[in-house]
Amino acid sequence: MITRHTRRAPSDATIDGACCLLESEAAKSYITGGLLVKTITPRTPHRSFVDICILVIMTLKSGCPPSENFGNQCVTTTDGGLLDVDQAGSVQLLSPEQVLPDDLTAIKEYAAQKKLCAEQVVEVEAFIKNSSADREAKLFVMLLALRNELNKNISVTPGYEISPDLRTKIKNYAIAVLLSDKLESYKGQDAKHSVLALLNKYTNHDVPTEYAQLDMAVCKVFNMKRVQIKTAISRSLKSPCQSILCLAQVIIRGTQCTVNAALCARIALLRQVYVDNPGFGFWIKVDKRLAAIRDESGGSPHEWAWAFNRILQDDMKKYSLDDDLAIEEAPVDDSFQQDVDNMIEAVALKATTSVGATPRADVEDQTINDISSLHAD
Repeated sequence: MITRHTRRAPSDATIDGACCLLESEAAKSYITGGLLVKTITPRTPHRSFVDICILVIMTLKSGCPPSENFGNQCVTTTDGGLLDVDQAGSVQLLSPEQVLPDDLTAIKEYAAQKKLCAEQVVEVEAFIKNSSADREAKLFVMLLALRNELNKNISVTPGYEISPDLRTKIKNYAIAVLLSDKLESYKGQDAKHSVLALLNKYTNHDVPTEYAQLDMAVCKVFNMKRVQIKTAISRSLKSPCQSILCLAQVIIRGTQCTVNAALCARIALLRQVYVDNPGFGFWIKVDKRLAAIRDESGGSPHEWAWAFNRILQDDMKKYSLDDDLAIEEAPVDDSFQQDVDNMIEAVALKATTSVGATPRADVEDQTINDISSLHAD
């Protein structure tokens, strides 16, 4: 069925405005003395300005000559619709029930140029035969379907994943930081920032730009390592008790750490605290014990080392066997642990230094600045 939209003739002011807008002598002649004069009658004074412009343009485009007695005339619009002017002066815009053969051929050629499949070409043919309202509705539906597809692709896009090699490096640095005699707190941010700074310094090509993901990975490794250390200490106290040397070897197994007096002294402190506080809040108790030793030593590295040596000796007397091997006071070559210790000291120094001061000008300080700018926690 053909849908007809009857429109009214324009007022004189509307006609003048349309002629001025079109700036065409042909248009003026069409309006004032030609084809369209029949549509302008005193009975229909409310035709819109837009309607008359459309009517004139379509009439000019059709190439129909002006006529005083034209009867029913149809003008084909650019979208395949028909503009029908009857003898009574009313105008109807006919919805496109059919498309001209030339137009359909051109559309098919364009579809082939865009490499549409046969089914899609059929859909196009059906689409251009729909009414304007149907076309708009279908376009909106297609846009919503396209949005759903885009959202689906975005949701399934895999996020960044820590590589196995980088994860191994995180584990090695984490255990080295946790067992370093330079670490002053287990529950603060210094341990995490030390690992991040080490990764940024020595494995920059592997460190991702997604620092939030890296931060999360480091925190997970620290949690895992703390659980492993606490579990190893708990098992070491079962009969027969493990010596500090055996316990240290269990804890560092599969890492780059080496057994030495400083590392064993730190593990001895952890075991000493665990004996009195095996349950919840163990690491908080460890931090309090470290703070007490720091206060007793008065900031003296010598007093700090002496306090840990005494803890180690007490542990060896209590748990060690007669055939235990002697623990080396210092490793022969442990550059890995030395780098870790240096970074821990640099991070701690940076944390206690006021903003704007530059206590160090070495590479560690620059690395910490890079990490601190990304982690304001």
